[in-house]
Amino acid sequence: CSQDFTDAPGYITSPQYPGPYIANSHCVWRIIAPENYVIRLDILDMRLQDHVTCAKDYVAVHDGSDVASPLIGRYCGFIHPELIESTSNHMTILFHSDAQFHKRGLKALYRFLKG
Repeated sequence: CSQDFTDAPGYITSPQYPGPYIANSHCVWRIIAPENYVIRLDILDMRLQDHVTCAKDYVAVHDGSDVASPLIGRYCGFIHPELIESTSNHMTILFHSDAQFHKRGLKALYRFLKG
């Protein structure tokens, strides 16, 4: 379920969305905008297992080209920011699920904005 996205606007969805996502998923989505652009991510729908530290099922958004890049935020349950914006032309999104409690998952829209 990992993929690179270079055309915008576009949608990212968890495996089997809007049905329950797959157990033990580990998806890495890289969004790559043209030079001198930033990426705006709008989470349209998020239904994940809730956990106080988001340790079970979560979406982690990184400001850069891989999961070692600075973390913008880690989200689970139903609570998330409306808009997330990168500082460069790269954004990496990690979707992780464990073996229990599979919900609807994630649907997000990304766009490129002139930086």
